[in-house]
Amino acid sequence: MVRFKVRETRKLVKPLCGPELSNLLACFASSGTSLRSASMGPCADAAQALYGCMREPRRKGRPPKSSINFLLGKVGR
Repeated sequence: MVRFKVRETRKLVKPLCGPELSNLLACFASSGTSLRSASMGPCADAAQALYGCMREPRRKGRPPKSSINFLLGKVGR
């Protein structure tokens, strides 16, 4: 009998500034403006919201796990 291993599904990563970016792109599409004129055109508010979101410091989760034990185990073989 063959048994299959099933991996856990990966958690979806929520984009950090996704709503702000989609608002800016929707504004570009609806008004026909380009990125160069975003700061002074009808999309200035959406551009400022995205800029403010990108300037916020990122919330970090758990620090990355050190791989020193893994590397020491490989050297010991």
